[in-house]
Amino acid sequence: MKQRLLCFMMLCLCVLGVQAAVPVVSGTFAKGSRQGSPKVAAALYQQECEDKDFYVVDASDLTLQSDQIHFDARGAEELGRRVFAKMRETGIVADRIPDVVMDAFKGVWPVTDKTMMKSLNGMWQLKLNDGAWGEIPVPGCWEAYGFCQPKYDYPDSLTGYYHTTFTVPKAWKGQQVFIRLDGVLRGYDLWINEQLVGTWESAYNTCLFDLTPYLTKQAFKGEPQQLSMRVYSRFKGYEFDCFDDWATMGIFRDVTLMAVPKTHLSDLTVTTHIDGTVNVTPKVANATKYTRVSYELLDAEGRVVSTGEKVDHPHLWTAETPYLYTLRVTVWEKNRSLQTFEHKIGIREITIAGNVLKINGQPVKLRGVNAHSTDPQTVKVICDSLTMKDMKMMKEASVNYMRLSHYPREPRFYELADSLGFYLVDEVPFGFGDKHLSNRSYQNILMTRALATVQRDKLHPSVIVWSVGNENPLPQTCVEVGNFVGGLDPSRPYCFPQVGSYFRKFFEGEKAKGFPSSAPIYAPHYPTTGQIGGFYQHLDRPVIFTEYCHTLGISFEDHDRQWEIIERTPGIAGGSVWEWADQGMAFRCKMERLRVGATAGMDVRGKMFGYEERVFTSKDGGFEMFGNKGTDGLVYADRTPLPNYFELQHNYARAFVLEVVDGVVRIVNRYDFLNLKENVTFHWTLTNDRDTVMRGAFSPDCQPRSSTVYTLDLPKQRGLSLLQFDIENAQGYTFLHQSFVLDKPDVLWGGAEGPLPIQEEPMVRVGRKATMAERLKVKDRRIGKYLQPIDNPYVKAQVQTSQQGSATVVNYTLTPDTTDTFLSELGIAYLLDKGIDRVQWMGYGPFASYPGRHQANRYGFWAKQKDDLYFEGNRMGVDAALFTDSIGNGLLVAGDSLNLNFEQTDRGIVMTVNAAVSGQGPKFARTAFPVISKNVGTVSGEFRIYRIVAENMPDIVSRLFIRPQDVPAPFRPFETQYDTYLLKYKDIKQ
Repeated sequence: MKQRLLCFMMLCLCVLGVQAAVPVVSGTFAKGSRQGSPKVAAALYQQECEDKDFYVVDASDLTLQSDQIHFDARGAEELGRRVFAKMRETGIVADRIPDVVMDAFKGVWPVTDKTMMKSLNGMWQLKLNDGAWGEIPVPGCWEAYGFCQPKYDYPDSLTGYYHTTFTVPKAWKGQQVFIRLDGVLRGYDLWINEQLVGTWESAYNTCLFDLTPYLTKQAFKGEPQQLSMRVYSRFKGYEFDCFDDWATMGIFRDVTLMAVPKTHLSDLTVTTHIDGTVNVTPKVANATKYTRVSYELLDAEGRVVSTGEKVDHPHLWTAETPYLYTLRVTVWEKNRSLQTFEHKIGIREITIAGNVLKINGQPVKLRGVNAHSTDPQTVKVICDSLTMKDMKMMKEASVNYMRLSHYPREPRFYELADSLGFYLVDEVPFGFGDKHLSNRSYQNILMTRALATVQRDKLHPSVIVWSVGNENPLPQTCVEVGNFVGGLDPSRPYCFPQVGSYFRKFFEGEKAKGFPSSAPIYAPHYPTTGQIGGFYQHLDRPVIFTEYCHTLGISFEDHDRQWEIIERTPGIAGGSVWEWADQGMAFRCKMERLRVGATAGMDVRGKMFGYEERVFTSKDGGFEMFGNKGTDGLVYADRTPLPNYFELQHNYARAFVLEVVDGVVRIVNRYDFLNLKENVTFHWTLTNDRDTVMRGAFSPDCQPRSSTVYTLDLPKQRGLSLLQFDIENAQGYTFLHQSFVLDKPDVLWGGAEGPLPIQEEPMVRVGRKATMAERLKVKDRRIGKYLQPIDNPYVKAQVQTSQQGSATVVNYTLTPDTTDTFLSELGIAYLLDKGIDRVQWMGYGPFASYPGRHQANRYGFWAKQKDDLYFEGNRMGVDAALFTDSIGNGLLVAGDSLNLNFEQTDRGIVMTVNAAVSGQGPKFARTAFPVISKNVGTVSGEFRIYRIVAENMPDIVSRLFIRPQDVPAPFRPFETQYDTYLLKYKDIKQ
């Protein structure tokens, strides 16, 4: 009861921004601190307390270096009553007072001494409800091992029972033994030796339990101890652990045994400043008058650089310069070391100047993604190798920031973010459950989660902002949780991620009206391009779009325009795209069981045709995303990149070539802190008709957030001359590829006489297979069979062909009707001979490109086979394309910067020269670049087709294209995938 009372009292004082007078060892270490007895300034809060004898300690006035201080706990109960009375009076809390805010750490700071830790991970016994006992690895989710069926959004009502045994190291005798559980989905009770130890009901927060009173008398002599757990899915506030995600169950993070002495660290706060000041404020439980605390700071080479004084010439931590020091804190009893704690810290400072977010005094841009913890095989169990893979891919895409949606990640994640260099927005977990937010009886649940989140992660320099909930309304309960977080950690700002419409309702014009004044950062979601350029331009606080530019399937429209507005707006600190990886869950299903004629069907050869939202990684199964709910990643669930990933890579690039004119290369540096010199290398290659003429590399002197020029002495070329750049940072990540056309002369193509290898004569394309976004937003306005004959009800078409030497010249005129039909693509199509299975083209590639999503492509020579993951779709700026079989027979299409579409069917490749192409649209709206029948008017164009025969290949074709046999094998990681699914010809041809 006493412990509960003290925790209750500490919460009250944290909300008021003061520190409780309970037994602690506390201090601020900084240059100029006086040695010897500490100076304690006790502030008398006369206006807040009726009792003039009531004192509390203002932590900012504590000064201590390598010494100790001991406070008495008298008056604690009266203190708690008086503080809550004042809070009610001032409106900080309402009449319904939370019963208790639980301290997840139980007054123990987690240990780092490996000799005082023991992992309990491994095989445990598990049974569900009244089922039989089985084995499951810990960590491990029940769904991954067949104990229950996966559910989305909300779990079923389930209860599982765990059992295992463990032994306590004999060397721990005399120590207090704690267990640390870093994550259990969802609520749980813990028993040791058939005695109830405690309960915890916040799945994504770490919790500690003191096992010492429950161990057997022979525990330190090797006697096995019995550990049991009841894990359940339903409890008060369980909805707060539910999101637009798979609602999984089980112990999904590490379980660790650890030992601490009776007198031990109970808390540790570190704040740093760019002048080298490192303030260390420890608390020690069960301190005596002989207890003291010392600390030392070691640099990356292991040299002691501070024992209390400022660090001279500090290396400042940023995502671009992730320099870490080692903080070593030692608790002493007289001259005996009781406990040593070590942690990597970064010296950095977060400030807000007006509406500009700054790190170390410099404005920053947050190039971000949202990051669920997702693995298609292990679900929520994330190993280091997968995290490292994610972070490597993010670095290659210039991502410097992650919002941890919608919960704190596993502890190791933060260590990697600290060392590799990422900014994190760490989230207090409450997702669904909006209906509870105005109910005061849930206040303590939210406060408990906030305390656990901040307490565990506050030492990590990568954490720069606390996020309070997700897209919730903002009743007073939420506002108070935000104030609570701000009081727990004044060194970082916090925000309330808001649905955009919720957020804008708080405003009248450009002046905040009703939005909590205490929240330092605005965090609205899903702004339109117009709103980013308008409404959000002049707000009074920094803006972070904690969700923007939703990547539904392969749709990723307008990210380029949105990011460029963010780049040039000081008050918009950045944003995080939704989201990094598809939320995939493994499934097993034989492909051949899918019925022919259903939404997805098999042909006689076992190849799937038809719309399918799941991804078959083999013919026996793959991973699913619950329809289109989880198909929103820049990468597939197994981390295979979607084209959207490469689009983001281009748009987020921190350094790039803006233009090349007469050998003068204009370079832009978008780093916030780094000069490009010796940090970024521009590898360049000059080619002429595919042949390499020159190559080299340079690292220009260019200050952060500026531009410069670099001159290359390039010889004049006669053929198609390209200057290509591969831009690499000092860590070896190539984060951008660019090419510039220096000269493009007219090419005289040629071919053989005879019939063209075409199965179907010209048709009119009046659409395309629908993406997920188009299925949502244009539905019945599309034409199902989008390959129409020349004489059709949708488009008046005139196609004339003539022969000019070996070229078949095609002239066309297309006039759509005046309806509201959504055409998506409009052009002249051909079904090629079935043996044609590879395409090479001279134009923009290597990916499909559409209005609003085309920045990832660059001009060059490209080659793909038909089964390649990135084969299908429209290509822009194509001057020539060679379609052949494996030995080189086929045709060549030439024109002036054509839009050219390649599409697979069961009868062969459909090749289309498009006259109009729409964007693919975002999730929440129709595309900003539509092709609507009534708006098109009349369009016309011309292109040429040449017959190509392998044994008589024209010289120009041989020179500009590689041998068909050398076209790379298809990159085919999946049997099927959404949004580039295959269709049967009969289903798209009228």
